[in-house]
Amino acid sequence: MGNTIKITGISRGEIYSPNHTNNDGMIFQKTADELRNLGAIIEIMDEKKFLNSEVNGNIFFSMVRNPASVEKLIRMGENGALVINSGTAINNCYRANITRILLEHNISYPKSIIVKTNDVVWEEMNVFENYPVWIKRGDVHAIHKEDVVLAYSIAEANNVISEFEKRGIKEAVIMEHIYGDIIKFYGVRESGYFHWFNLLDTNHSKFNIEKNVNSNNHTKFDVKELQIMAEISAQLAGIYIYGGDVIVRKDGSLCLIDLNDWPSFAPIRDAASKHIAKLIFNMATVYIKEKEGNQSFNCQNKIAG
Repeated sequence: MGNTIKITGISRGEIYSPNHTNNDGMIFQKTADELRNLGAIIEIMDEKKFLNSEVNGNIFFSMVRNPASVEKLIRMGENGALVINSGTAINNCYRANITRILLEHNISYPKSIIVKTNDVVWEEMNVFENYPVWIKRGDVHAIHKEDVVLAYSIAEANNVISEFEKRGIKEAVIMEHIYGDIIKFYGVRESGYFHWFNLLDTNHSKFNIEKNVNSNNHTKFDVKELQIMAEISAQLAGIYIYGGDVIVRKDGSLCLIDLNDWPSFAPIRDAASKHIAKLIFNMATVYIKEKEGNQSFNCQNKIAG
């Protein structure tokens, strides 16, 4: 090809890395370093600069989650840029959106309903046979501890939803509580890289709200089934760099409870960053060949803030 690949990396705003600011920053930086080792020229910008300035270029890797930033990524993709993970994929991972996607495609997922926070939910709660239930903000992943709450009655659920509405959160997901072992996983699509561990064996939980309501019995389960479930779910969302959580029930069956775009990969960031960088580099190489063939790559994607 004869031309150096130029890639812009956009880091995640701190507010969207609750208790994981350093971890998110480290996987981002290590990925950038690994891309440089592969021969790419890397420009870095933070989410605030990205959101408030004109952006030049055609190839990006991004950890942003701010809705306004995600909308800008979507426009860039529509304008022909390669963005990993894409704005559309990140938007798909917002809680209400991913709930709809997974339920529509019959992924093993808790019984869930999506409600408007300016409504009182009463009859809707009849779908839940047991309490507690989880109340989760329906847009971005949890920023504060109060964004994911266990409710032990209909009245408590409505109180939580009302608090969401006061904070400007328009939708909430109400999800049945699935009891069992919590497995956290990380993956990089098209690389074969996949890693999992029992969450309660570590201190990796963001808010430490799971330990009193779940088991840690190391129940045996089919790891291949877990990987297939994670890969299919990531494909449905459109994300390439992903992570999430499943519950292993007493009988060894699996229930996906969370899927998110580009997690911190904290326990395995050295290995993961190599696979992430290789994925980005390979996708960039294919993108350039498809767009420009063997000619000079001069096209610029310019999107203002």
